[in-house]
Amino acid sequence: KTSFDIDGTFKILYAGRIGPGVHDCFLDIAQAIEKLVAVGLGIELHIQTSDFSVLPESLSRFEFVKFKAPVAYDELPKIFSNSDLLLLPNDFEPKSFSFLKYSMPTKESEYMVSGTPILLYSNEQAAVTIDAVKNNWAFVVSQKDIEKLSQAISTLYKEKNLRMQLGKTAKVYAENKFDSIK
Repeated sequence: KTSFDIDGTFKILYAGRIGPGVHDCFLDIAQAIEKLVAVGLGIELHIQTSDFSVLPESLSRFEFVKFKAPVAYDELPKIFSNSDLLLLPNDFEPKSFSFLKYSMPTKESEYMVSGTPILLYSNEQAAVTIDAVKNNWAFVVSQKDIEKLSQAISTLYKEKNLRMQLGKTAKVYAENKFDSIK
């Protein structure tokens, strides 16, 4: 990512599978964004997946939700870096949490190395959340709370320097921790 300016619309991207552990939180996210759109912020949620059939049908009522088809793997870095914020969500329900508690999503390092800031919406006891808090590579909302989620998105929307710092920190962390040569 080379620019942290918002170019008209603030684009939040989720790219990846939607299934166990990553399904129910999308309605929370849409409701949080809806509050911000209602007060005039230009925000879109782009969901790029091949799993459209498992998304909550209620998402289609939100005009700011844009469904995107998957692209070739080598196109992802450009798509990630052209977004303003990358979304890394996990469901909070006990069954989902037990499924993901020790999981570190493979997209985590791909998101990080793009330099685009990451919003992590995940239980505070999940391994990915603990790592993000410890190493400051994402803006974390660790409670199932639409208002806190909305405030987090608003903060990231308004604070260019915060977005830049999160993106740079995540990129350095990924280069140091996930470089296959190292």
